[in-house]
Amino acid sequence: PEISHDSTEVADCYGDEASAWTRTTLLGRQVALSFDRTCNDKYGRALAYVFLTDDGATYDLDECLSGTCSVPDDTSATPVVLVNDIVIRYGYARVYEDFDDIRLAELLYDAQTAAKAGNRGLWSSCE
Repeated sequence: PEISHDSTEVADCYGDEASAWTRTTLLGRQVALSFDRTCNDKYGRALAYVFLTDDGATYDLDECLSGTCSVPDDTSATPVVLVNDIVIRYGYARVYEDFDDIRLAELLYDAQTAAKAGNRGLWSSCE
């Protein structure tokens, strides 16, 4: 869901909850990013797979979100948790469907199906 970007906008249903969960979960954590062929949406936002890692050889999420980090094609980070899967599985997000080159589409749609079936997050609160 979309969050509000200033005081004149209203967040989408469950946008504030999704934002709060993501901040609480990831703030100060180290992550590694991986991209499909499409790296940005039409608004310039990064479209990335976000992995929590355990070896410290990763990139700071805040830096990446502000556009100040560069992520090499080959990283030595060992992905341990796919955040995208968790966010969707708990109902904090939907699969972003604007592109047909989603490498992990099957996994993410499975997570979305589980969230819907479990009536989790936005699936219990939004139409």
